[in-house]
Amino acid sequence: MERVESDGEEIIDFLQGLIKKKSSNPPGDTREAISYVSKFLEEREIEHRILRPDKEKPNIVSKIEFEKPGRNLTLNGHVDVFPVSDTEAWKHDPWSGVLENGRIYGRGACDMKAGVTALVYTFIILSELSEKLSGSITLTVVSDEETGGRLGSGWLIENIPEVRGDCCINAEPSSPHTIRFGEKGILWFKVSIHAPGAHGAYTHLSSNPIKIAAKIISDLENLKNLPVKHPKTLAETLKEGRQEAEIALGSGGFNVMSNISVNFGVINGGIKKQHDT
Repeated sequence: MERVESDGEEIIDFLQGLIKKKSSNPPGDTREAISYVSKFLEEREIEHRILRPDKEKPNIVSKIEFEKPGRNLTLNGHVDVFPVSDTEAWKHDPWSGVLENGRIYGRGACDMKAGVTALVYTFIILSELSEKLSGSITLTVVSDEETGGRLGSGWLIENIPEVRGDCCINAEPSSPHTIRFGEKGILWFKVSIHAPGAHGAYTHLSSNPIKIAAKIISDLENLKNLPVKHPKTLAETLKEGRQEAEIALGSGGFNVMSNISVNFGVINGGIKKQHDT
């Protein structure tokens, strides 16, 4: 902790600089952000590799073997961020990294460039304590998380064996109340509905795909009612953390953690737009 305190200004500067590197996903071009992290590691003589499953989505991997044999701890974070739709709604430029009254403002400051900053500095500090530690530590800084992770952590797990640690710490934002564990599985799918075209005045001639989609959405909501059987150890841990979950996530947060949840992201229908008059 003393080291973190002494390097506080440098840590903040690094985070502010990382926020300034635009890395919205989509579209997902994170080369500037990854280059920024890579340069920082190079300046501290930390060997690392940049792996490119996609030319615009590179990933950083670095592994340090300590003096004594032991288990491998993987540190994992992503530099891609959710897109900015309305810059005028921001108190500060979303790519400024402004520090004001003890808070840093910018897209990705929370999710999760602050987390990446913490992981990078943790990795550097532990690398300097090699003689006192056992096992190894692997740093993974990935480019693709906001759109599913296929070219980020998913690609690394499938193609780079060394990232598969005995334990993984991911610095995604949670809350000051609890350390989260694991994550529910995910199923993404896209539904396309087609029907014969018909004039809006003659709705009896064809089914409306938008109405069909609305019915599908209503039916999919019923997935939340499916029973979920948890392993005994997980069920016990969830029960113990119920109060903390409700504090951290708000009322109903525990149910989201322990049951199936359903989200509908984007819906588009029709080919004709109404013009403003």
